[in-house]
Amino acid sequence: MATDGITTGKRYYLTNRDQRTGLHVAAHGNWDWVFAAKDEYDPGEPVIFHEYEGGGYVIEHTYRHWDGHKYWARHKNGVYLGKWGPATVWHTRPTENGLLLHKETDFVSSPDSSGTKWVETRDWPTFRIVIRRSWSIEGALNESPDERKLFEFELIPA
Repeated sequence: MATDGITTGKRYYLTNRDQRTGLHVAAHGNWDWVFAAKDEYDPGEPVIFHEYEGGGYVIEHTYRHWDGHKYWARHKNGVYLGKWGPATVWHTRPTENGLLLHKETDFVSSPDSSGTKWVETRDWPTFRIVIRRSWSIEGALNESPDERKLFEFELIPA
């Protein structure tokens, strides 16, 4: 087990600690895109962490619409499922209540909207922890008024 508590090859739900809402994928265009569950206590679909040589993880989503396209890949601001080649190597940063996923200074986040909460990656060179009922980390102090939220994940064995 790594120092961040992740056992590679094991299935986990990546959930919000308070509401137990997890992550799903939906076909949009010709790709599967990752989004946050809308309903409270919806754990989403499990993911599997694969250790990457040189550090970090490649994340495999266990549900998908296209064979072979199962690894989280960052594209501009979104996260889609791709093949191993374009997969993003993610790193973890521990928090009081779980962990953050990031690639360099781009952290996994979501807009605070009532529609589909597509998972995004945004540059958060600085951020502050704010304890709230849902998704308890808020982004950089100079972020736009829509207050995109960083995802603070809890790992729940599937």
